[in-house]
Amino acid sequence: MNRIRVTSGTMGEIDEVLRNARRGSYLDLIDLSNAWDPALISPDQALSVFLLHLEESRVPRSVASRSSPRENLAVGSMNGLSNVIQTLGGGEPHFQHVIDAWPGIFAWSVHLVSRLEQLDRNEQSKELLRVLSMCWYYLSDHDAIRDIIIRTPGSVELSMRMWRKETVGQAVSPPFATGMLVKLFKGADTGTMERAVGALDGTKKVVKLALTCLQTASTGPQNRPLDLVCYMDLLDVLSRPDHPLRNELRGANAVQAVTTVLVKVSNEINISQDPNYVHAVESGFRYLRNHLDTTNGFIWVSQAVDAGILRAFCDCSPHFSRLQPQQLQGVLDVVRKVLSSFLIFRSVVEPVGVALEKIDCGPQKARVNASIAKAVWDDFQTLAKSRYKIVKFLRVLVNPLICDNCQKVGNKEGVRKCAGCLTTFYCSKECQVAAWKGDDHKTTCQLKKRLRTEGRNAPISKRDNAFFCQLSLYDARAHLPQLRMLARSEFADDPLSNLIICVDYSDRSARCTLKRADEYVCGLLAESEAIATSHDAIIEKFRSHPGHYTLIETTLRGGNGSLTLTVGWFWSADSPVRGDSEDRVGGLQYRQLPGSEDDRETLRWTYERIHETMNNSELADLAGETEID
Repeated sequence: MNRIRVTSGTMGEIDEVLRNARRGSYLDLIDLSNAWDPALISPDQALSVFLLHLEESRVPRSVASRSSPRENLAVGSMNGLSNVIQTLGGGEPHFQHVIDAWPGIFAWSVHLVSRLEQLDRNEQSKELLRVLSMCWYYLSDHDAIRDIIIRTPGSVELSMRMWRKETVGQAVSPPFATGMLVKLFKGADTGTMERAVGALDGTKKVVKLALTCLQTASTGPQNRPLDLVCYMDLLDVLSRPDHPLRNELRGANAVQAVTTVLVKVSNEINISQDPNYVHAVESGFRYLRNHLDTTNGFIWVSQAVDAGILRAFCDCSPHFSRLQPQQLQGVLDVVRKVLSSFLIFRSVVEPVGVALEKIDCGPQKARVNASIAKAVWDDFQTLAKSRYKIVKFLRVLVNPLICDNCQKVGNKEGVRKCAGCLTTFYCSKECQVAAWKGDDHKTTCQLKKRLRTEGRNAPISKRDNAFFCQLSLYDARAHLPQLRMLARSEFADDPLSNLIICVDYSDRSARCTLKRADEYVCGLLAESEAIATSHDAIIEKFRSHPGHYTLIETTLRGGNGSLTLTVGWFWSADSPVRGDSEDRVGGLQYRQLPGSEDDRETLRWTYERIHETMNNSELADLAGETEID
């Protein structure tokens, strides 16, 4: 290959290369394609050669057993077109030449993909795939051409065929076909996504290929952070809120897969000299920010926490200063807004608390404290540790972990969680096997998993349900002085027994307000008639027995929530709890409980209210009806 004729030759020699390439000299065309320099040959001159060999009229009628000279020229021209189009802006006159030539480019792409699908996976097929997908990748960079590509019948389907070839066997680097899909599907409508899914016979195939690519790239011997960016970005664009792919991907543990990649990146970023790891950090956290805070978010957040998201955040935090301002806010929002908002679920609070204890003993603490994420981290861990303190108190006193098979009581370290439904616990592998086979947990587990993948609300566990009640009682108690002041200032003519306490967790921390009982309309979402009926029954019970009960409305993000009845003298029970250092609560010495003196008083008071509530037969019956939507 005589590259010197283009890069260092005289103008006469360069003109000769152009003439010969236009006439069909393969060596001259490859010379022009690989060594094109805009300082020596204008884009118009180069495009006139490449687009000539990509004319629709030159496409063979069928795919022969061997490639023809025309095919070789077309492949070389696609390679050259990729090099030229990288230098073009959308408003340049040259750009219109490419738009006008799209029918020929597409026709040749169809022909060459058919050729590709006939070839065994070897160096020849890998090079053909690279040239094809690279050309489409750079074409899709320009909105005008991207829109034309999407509107072309068969184009989306063809792009999926290229991607499928790329996913077979060892990871390809760079993964141009994957990057092409990221560009094509960014902002794509539902119809486009349906075409893509249909090309591979359904969502399950797409999900499997997308996750396999990410896992293969992240476990390979070579670390290529930009490849990881490409694969995580694909998961993001495939996960449209209005398409089943989003829930199919999460149901197949995409959240866990992305978090696992972030943990690996967090290990590499502090020892590698590769500046591209920061792009992988941004990409991974962007996916989590976009797809954790959704239907059944507490399940996805639990997955992310178990997979190490907090550790990854801390280990990557020294490099957050290298992000663009908008990217930085997105990464910080994962902890500041998303994770914080789910600290009302016991199934989230417990693993977060355990993770924080490990972080406080490791190098992560120093890293995050020295980073620009310190303020966000401090706020998060303050809230998380306060909630975890309640969980540790209640874990001993109220609601220990119970084996679903033999009912043996144990702590977190002594039980195992079902990896399918993520809500059931067992004391041993034998009990888990017995429940799966004999007690029909298999049916229940598959139902919960199907609800997740279909985007429907999976049943909230009894432990989470109980924690809402416990947490709302705790926060209402902690805010009782403020609630009394609010009652005096805004509801001076109402007896306290006519006021409903509203605890709002739609933001990060509890916000307590009051509503009049005679004006109260339950605004909580109720996805079933049974839930709506239970709400009505609780409200009627409260109104029918003035002074006997106190009603607490708990609101979660999205309008979900619960109603809880507790003792009527809730308002007057604001004096310190009786007792001295020998007092015991549920067998635990009171002074040994976690937290400060005030915290222990409030925690113990909350436990006693829960105990009295559940010992009241009428309240216990209603507590059994109370559900979280």
